[in-house]
Amino acid sequence: MKAFTKNLFLMAMAVSLLILNGCDKDPCDDVVCMNGGNCISGTCMCPEGWSGDFCEIELPQKLLITKITVNDFPLAQQNGDNWALSWGESNTLPNIYVSVNEGEVITNAAYRTTIQMDAQPADGPFNFNADNSSDMPFTVLNVQNKKVGIALWHFYETYYEQEQIMGGYTVDKIIDSYPDTSIRLYDPNSAHQVDLTIDVEWEF
Repeated sequence: MKAFTKNLFLMAMAVSLLILNGCDKDPCDDVVCMNGGNCISGTCMCPEGWSGDFCEIELPQKLLITKITVNDFPLAQQNGDNWALSWGESNTLPNIYVSVNEGEVITNAAYRTTIQMDAQPADGPFNFNADNSSDMPFTVLNVQNKKVGIALWHFYETYYEQEQIMGGYTVDKIIDSYPDTSIRLYDPNSAHQVDLTIDVEWEF
């Protein structure tokens, strides 16, 4: 009799476990993903161009950089040397401009602002926009997965036009800044101490 009771108890436990396991709720049952999103383990995985808990937020496709503000920069190179001088020049203040390029590697071969001659932080901040830089606003297309390089340069002339990079930043995924319209680029731990702010407009 005891053996029968024990077996009956074990069978009841087994049946209960089967029932409980069969009643486990799918974490995606109450999740409705929009705009082509797929639910995986209760989380919506959104297609390119959409974000949010339920893929309900449309992301922009284009970025316009309408203004660049140079807030601070070094008056000398990291080794203590002055910035290079143009022929016949005695003023050691840098001649600054900003470059913007798509990609991880910073280069001055893409968009460039006009040049502010003999600049020093005490006279700043220095603003570059369509009023003084003919290339602006700068346009970045297909911003979903774009890296953008933004750098400050010193311009000088000897036999030909030359530049020295003063400092810069690579924004790994510019779309992560959306919907901000003012983006500060500054790292207090960097050696160059270049401090920039970019004003942007997002377009769909």
